[in-house]
Amino acid sequence: MGGGGGSSGTGSTLGTVTVGGKEGTFPLNVRTKMTPGLGGIDRYEMHISTPGIAGGEEFGKIEFVVNKATGEASVRYINSIQTLKGQGVGERLYGAAFAKAKSLGAKTFNSDSKVSESAARTWRSIARKTGAVTEHKSTFNPGLKQYEASKAVFSVNLSKISGKQIQRMIRMVLVWGQPV
Repeated sequence: MGGGGGSSGTGSTLGTVTVGGKEGTFPLNVRTKMTPGLGGIDRYEMHISTPGIAGGEEFGKIEFVVNKATGEASVRYINSIQTLKGQGVGERLYGAAFAKAKSLGAKTFNSDSKVSESAARTWRSIARKTGAVTEHKSTFNPGLKQYEASKAVFSVNLSKISGKQIQRMIRMVLVWGQPV
């Protein structure tokens, strides 16, 4: 990936994905890029791919910033390929981002102030599974199909999420394209 000066990129295997119709497991590759920012606010991009899905091409991406001074991380962008929408890729991306942010000393991880319906479903799913998510007062804009607030719609207290919970979020097994 290209990038400005000071950027660094790393690749790692974050687990395995089992794809129906194919024997064995495939490595789930996570490529992380960090761009240092002003005032101790660094930007991270995480891309996930596996040889068993989408021909090995990237199928999910999350961008977030970590403010080292405040101990807060905030999502800036998250997306997965259309054929995998609603199949748990977003939760996996958030889990990977939570793990990275927590390792950097972040205490909270915030959504944006505008959250789509599908993203809200993902945040609420994480809330049910971890008990660490606060949903802040927001209004639903039916025209844009999103929740809007003056600050983050959702916040995660990272100190309330165990490493085991994060690993469960990250684990995803696909059988015929459906998570199990």
